[in-house]
Amino acid sequence: MAQQGQVFERSGSWYLQYYRDDFANGQTVRKRVTKKLVRRSDEFRSKRDVLTGCARRINEILAPINERREQPEAAMTLATFTEERFLKHIEDKIAQGYKKPSTLRFYKVVYNTHLKESVGKITLRDFTTLDAQNLFDEIDRTKNLSHKSLQRIQTGLSAIFTLARQRNLVQANPVQGSRVEGRRTKPERYAYTHKEVLEMISSLRGRAATVVAVAGFTGLRLGEIRGLQ
Repeated sequence: MAQQGQVFERSGSWYLQYYRDDFANGQTVRKRVTKKLVRRSDEFRSKRDVLTGCARRINEILAPINERREQPEAAMTLATFTEERFLKHIEDKIAQGYKKPSTLRFYKVVYNTHLKESVGKITLRDFTTLDAQNLFDEIDRTKNLSHKSLQRIQTGLSAIFTLARQRNLVQANPVQGSRVEGRRTKPERYAYTHKEVLEMISSLRGRAATVVAVAGFTGLRLGEIRGLQ
């Protein structure tokens, strides 16, 4: 039978109380949950006002449960899912020859260095795009990482939630829609002087001297030099 929940008032706010199946110690347990809907105001004086004005919010909470779209395992924390499900999934893919051991090392570094302590305690069902964005912004503020490094962290977190979605534990990947910044400055390049180029050529012989001369006096890139006949 579909749940309708119980709306009640407490301490100047209206709440919705309902039941859902959670996952604890490897078992499914029935849990009573209370969520705040709205503050009491002139617009929300009575229970009827709340049922009418918050109907969409109430449906967003109860529909996944009533339609059996929300799984008990969605109550797992990010840390538990990563350690017990995601990393083991990658190990299985390596054993089957679909992924390289370096992939597992990459995910372990991202998880242990950037995710475990900061967002590891958030449950899968409660993790939002805002949580992801706050994580990336905090890393950007406290660590001098490049834009590419932040993108790698974003990729690692997104991969975790991609598997969670494939297992029907979340309805959407909360990492999608987040944005990373980081340093975008390119390393400073050194330009050799005419004298330095001549000194290098004089110290070399044969083909090596020719390559340095072409690079130094024409400005061609390595790939362009390789293409010369």
